[in-house]
Amino acid sequence: MNGNKVLLEFFTKRLRCRCGARHDVDLAFSPDGNMWIDPDVLGIGPQHAPQLSRFAGGWYLLINPATQQVMLNARAAAEVIADPLARREWLAYVEASIQEHKEVRANYESTREI
Repeated sequence: MNGNKVLLEFFTKRLRCRCGARHDVDLAFSPDGNMWIDPDVLGIGPQHAPQLSRFAGGWYLLINPATQQVMLNARAAAEVIADPLARREWLAYVEASIQEHKEVRANYESTREI
């Protein structure tokens, strides 16, 4: 992060809902190792502010001033999941997605050096 600016890389990925349906969603990754998602995709809104404020991992919201798009730290989203199993599954998905992004990024960087 650079001052108040955060550089994000966006990727589209399949997200499986608890109902079993799959949806393409845009995910953003920041250099500090966080994944960001549109809170509307998860049904998270201002009413969840009390739960989100419990997040101890740093910033949990970013706003793009040009588009007014709000992005939610994907790890913070776990704060609103009451079911412990669903919470663990969500955090596992987030960590796997972050790892996948790191691998894609490393491969991209190594091909640029050839």
